[in-house]
Amino acid sequence: MALQSLKYYEGRLPADSFLRIHRSYIVSLPKIDTISKKIVTINNKDLPCSENYRESLFSIIGEKL
Repeated sequence: MALQSLKYYEGRLPADSFLRIHRSYIVSLPKIDTISKKIVTINNKDLPCSENYRESLFSIIGEKL
């Protein structure tokens, strides 16, 4: 169990490599296998991508392409 909030870790991770996709998940961008409208897949694990964070995910992915 983490003693700090995800917001704490989100502020300390490099923004060009990590992104928050849900109130419960921060992911490493290079590790993402697939992205759909509501799901991000990493190592055959489906993680939800909430509507609040979806726009920033798609804008960052668009920049990297």
